[in-house]
Order: sequence, then C-alpha cells, then structure tokens
Amino acid sequence: MSRELVLNVGFMVDGVDLNLHEKSTITVDPGGFTIISSGWSTSGVKLENVIALPPLFNAHIHVGDYAFPEIGIELSLPELVAEPHGLKHRMLKSTPRDRLVESIRRLFDYLVSIGVLGVADFREGGVDGLLIGLEASKNKPLNYFPLARPTSISREELLTLKEKAYGLGLSTPIRYKVNELRLMASLFSDKVKGAHVAEVPDNALKEFMLALEELKADYIVHGTHLGLRELEQLAERGIGLILCPRANSWFGVGVPRVDLVVKLDVLAALGTDNAGWVKPDLWRELEYTWNLIRLKGLRDIDPRKILAMATINPLRIFKVEAKYLVDGGEASFILIDGYSSNIVYAHNKIAGIVKRGGGEHVLAVFFKGKCVYGSLCDKIQG
Repeated sequence: MSRELVLNVGFMVDGVDLNLHEKSTITVDPGGFTIISSGWSTSGVKLENVIALPPLFNAHIHVGDYAFPEIGIELSLPELVAEPHGLKHRMLKSTPRDRLVESIRRLFDYLVSIGVLGVADFREGGVDGLLIGLEASKNKPLNYFPLARPTSISREELLTLKEKAYGLGLSTPIRYKVNELRLMASLFSDKVKGAHVAEVPDNALKEFMLALEELKADYIVHGTHLGLRELEQLAERGIGLILCPRANSWFGVGVPRVDLVVKLDVLAALGTDNAGWVKPDLWRELEYTWNLIRLKGLRDIDPRKILAMATINPLRIFKVEAKYLVDGGEASFILIDGYSSNIVYAHNKIAGIVKRGGGEHVLAVFFKGKCVYGSLCDKIQG
C-alpha cells in the first residue's frame, strides 16, 4: 500500500475493551498501521451501515481432518481421534501429502473469508505434521500458530519442534510420563504450552493436575468436565481455557460449564476443534456459546465477554503482541454489513454481532494494511 486510506464507518468495536463507537474514522497509513479518530473525516470512503471489528481468532482447530470430512460419523470420539489407532490418525497417515496441503489451504481461504485472521492449530504427526501445516500456511493472509505434538520424547525431536512451532499442543498429558512432561515444560519454557484436558470424564482431574503442575501449561483445551474448584484455579492463575462447545456436543461428551467460566472471569477463548466433523465457523460458535450460558440461567451477561472469546482473549492466551483497531495498532480488521445482518437496528449492537454476525455479512477483511478479501476491496482500494 503506497497511499493513506481513510474509512468512515458507521460503527466500530475497538480492540481494547470491545466498546462500541458510532461514526469513527479508521485511517490506514502506508506502513499498515491504523489511526483511529471519532467522527467522520471530510475525505475518504463513507461506509454508513458498516461495522468495523477486530479480526476473529480460532483458538483451537485441527486442520488436517478437513481433507476427509464426515468420515466415520457413526463412531465414538475415542474410535475417531484416539492416538495412535483412531480413524483420524489412520487417515492422516494414508492421505497423500499434497491432498492434505491443498485441503488445509482451502480451509485457510475459508477462514479468511469469514473474518478469521488468527488460527491456533493442533498439529498431529510430529515434525512431518508440523511441516505440512507450515507449507499450507505459506502466503496465506492470516496469522498461523502451529502447536506441535511430538511423536516421541527425544530431545532431538523436541528441539526441532521448538524451533519450528509456536508452542506445544498435546493430545492429553496422561499419555506421557511425569519426567517427559517435565522435560517438555523445561525445553518449551519460553513458548506456549497446552493440552486437551477433561474433554471426557475419565481421568479428568488427573489430566488437569498433570497439565498445570508438570507441563506448566499456559492454556488447556475443552475443560468440559472440570468443576468449580478447577475453574477457580484457572482464574486465579491466569491460565487460558479454550472452549469448543459445538464439538463437545457433536461428539456427545457433554458441554462445558460456560456459565461458571463467565462468572469466574476465566480467561476463555473459543475454537471449533476438528474441521473434519465440525464446520470451522467461529460465528456459529459465538452464538451457540451464549445459548449455553442462557440455558444455565445466566441472563445478565455482558455480550462483550462472549465476543472477547473470539477476538481479544486469544491474543492474551497466545501472548500475541499485535493490537488491532487501536490507535497506532496493526491494520488487521474486518468490516461487516450492519444492514443485511440487521445489526444496525439492534438495541444492543454487541449482542447483535454475537447473535447475528456471520461470514455472509463480511464485506472486507484487512490484513496488515491490505484488503485481502471482500466485495468492498475494489471500492476501498480502487
């Protein structure tokens, strides 16, 4: 981008506290950063019914199984995904590498099209699996965070994974010996570490304690069968909890206590989990999560807490320094149609975004100062 771009938007949700601002000007400078000001500029593009948002962040996804969607739908969760003989792992080994890469690249294109610019991917298959994800992400306009899973606990493999991965993403801590977890905690002490924990009731508390005390996890995924005491520990220690309620429902393992998560101010984020069985649509995850919270009787929640799970909370969990839709921040954001979605008429527009937002309403996606997707790109950059 060689010139300044000025956008006069009807509404903007900032990237700090997710507060709503009417009639804001977003100036994208040639360096790919934003200047935010209230009111509309006399110059620039007028986008009266458009809502600017920080980009979405899918905090937990397995992208590899996108290559064989809806296979084995009659099987249980262990039959599908348990290592090393679950159907998913057999398919990952037997599917040609080029097909895996191609399907993951298509998945990334879809994520960008719905406004997802952050992807935390649990990479199965050790170094080879990690390299597949990295190859697929090349030249894609999103921030890719591959979380590696070792095939063995050799120091050599762990050091290679550490060099190439953003951090660790283990299937379950009970697959490893205590000394192996401690070795990983030590070698990855300067990177983010996490694991699936308490997705099913068996060994839920053992997984929890091993993840926190031995792996020194920065985050855990699912927590479907954690109780009040464990959730309080997460809140007290600032450990991230990544929820995947639609996947939990599909696989029939239960649903997380999202009402307690919100009440306790646990640092929570949302993911869509296995892309082969759950459509990786974070907008669906947002609405479903709020439905579950209300089902538990919690009616007076601030919808910003839910929106935060798909926008700013993952940045904290994964220690991302970049800030979006703040003055001087990186010019990565999305524009959605407030008219076709009916959000501009919502009495609570943040609630409207959570309940009515969707990929079909995304008009433009900006990544590092460039409009990379959407019907408005030509008009804006033209």
